Amino acid sequence: MERRQTANISDIIPGLLPNAFAAHNGISIVKSSQDEVEAALTIGETSLNPYGSLHGGAYYTLADAAGSSLSRMDGRRYVTLRGELDFISSVSSGKVIAKAKLCHRSSVLCHIAIDIVSEEQKLLATGIFTFYCIEKVRELKNSPTNCKVEWNNT
Repeated sequence: MERRQTANISDIIPGLLPNAFAAHNGISIVKSSQDEVEAALTIGETSLNPYGSLHGGAYYTLADAAGSSLSRMDGRRYVTLRGELDFISSVSSGKVIAKAKLCHRSSVLCHIAIDIVSEEQKLLATGIFTFYCIEKVRELKNSPTNCKVEWNNT
């Protein structure tokens, strides 16, 4: 039997912390960088609304998972402060992808634009999310985002 070596994903990429709620909903991060994250959801029976289309809550959860992962790419901890999502169209099967792009990052807030598309790249939903940093602030040398950061070790 082959033995695989494993590592904690948050040790490799700070934004990709384990997220039990996202995993429970079939969401996974498929691409990440300092300025962009893509998350995917494979549609199943439990993600459909009574009309057979992807539930609005699934869209919102996917957008929030992608945005929160992107907000944490600077290595700090964030919580969702506000999320606005406009529903354009819907699908009932396949995979949907949330494309999160960094708009602005300050010492305490992170603004992220999110588009959700079908596998065929059809726009299904679009929105803007704001995340609040829950850590104290100090200068971080060589920060790629020029943010102020403090690690809260309590």
